[in-house]
Amino acid sequence: MIGTGPGLGVGPSKELTISVISCPVGPYYPNGFKHLSLLASSKYCCAWPGGSGSWKLGANGATRLLPQKEATQDGYQQILWLSGKQDYLTEVGTMNLFVAVQDKSGCDSFTFGLFSQITNYSLD
Repeated sequence: MIGTGPGLGVGPSKELTISVISCPVGPYYPNGFKHLSLLASSKYCCAWPGGSGSWKLGANGATRLLPQKEATQDGYQQILWLSGKQDYLTEVGTMNLFVAVQDKSGCDSFTFGLFSQITNYSLD
């Protein structure tokens, strides 16, 4: 999202452009479309209350560079970001997180909105 109104300065814009980019990311990894090895980590924080982590902004990537470098050195392709004292599942590196769980009755429980439900409170 970028402000596209006439003028240059600091402040909210009355006109915005929102761009959505979507592409398969399998070719980005040496193992292609096969599974990824994830490091579940709460050592670093990629998003916090009141921050901009619930939006995919270019600036958010900077806080992930060092943790991703460390994860790669340890043999992982991405980080499964955990947050808070309860280690809530938040997201996975370059991907949003989608979890489907079948309960004892056979019903599926799906999660869609990541930060709005924190992946259904990390599956209780």
